[in-house]
Formats: sequence, structure tokens, C-alpha cells
Amino acid sequence: MHCEVEFLPVGSGSKAGDAIVVRYGDAAAYHLMLVDGGHAETGDNIVAHLKKQFGPFPVLEHWC
Repeated sequence: MHCEVEFLPVGSGSKAGDAIVVRYGDAAAYHLMLVDGGHAETGDNIVAHLKKQFGPFPVLEHWC
């Protein structure tokens, strides 16, 4: 099993932080997990990143 971890900046100022995207499994059959996606206003940026990296219809297996 392979695992990749990405830290994405979300928010700014006093609401700054990181969203974490984890891809795990095999190259042909992987799963995605999103940890702490930030605030509602950062959602579009997270979705755009997921689509750019993982195709037009990425599926999150887990989110927390």
C-alpha cells in the first residue's frame, strides 16, 4: 500500500490553517481522505484542487 499526504493552506489571518488530503492504496485503486477542510468559504478551493489532482469526479472515502 502506498500513502501520499498533502497539506493545503486554507483561510487567512486569524482563520489560517491547513487542510490535509491523504491518498492511500495502489495506483490503480486508491482512496482519498480529507482532514480539516477549513471553513465553508475555502471549500471551492479544496474542490478545485481535488479535481485538478484526481480527475473531474473525485470521491472522498473519508472526511473528518
